[in-house]
Amino acid sequence: ASAVLFGGTSASEALHHLREEELHLIFGDAAFVELYPEAGTTILDMAMKARLFPTMDDAVRIITAGGLYINQSRVSAPGHAIVPGVHVLPSNYTLARVGKKNYCLIKWRV
Repeated sequence: ASAVLFGGTSASEALHHLREEELHLIFGDAAFVELYPEAGTTILDMAMKARLFPTMDDAVRIITAGGLYINQSRVSAPGHAIVPGVHVLPSNYTLARVGKKNYCLIKWRV
């Protein structure tokens, strides 16, 4: 669990090996949402559907400034498409973090 939370560059790799149950155990206090994948969904689309930000302007500003992490890797391009295997873990989850401590576990319904 500590490698996932504090492992730096290895945290993203460690996340890829976790099963669904382990994600819920480690991030049980995080917000949880379920989304349906759609072709062309962008990082901004995902962030707004998951209610990570109160307004679109806040989302664009914070993402562009590097304040959003997907699977413990910083993202700064709100218009980039969500890529399975990069932004979506093998367990069909995405771990989103805004700032240092605001986590959201997103389950992709397939």
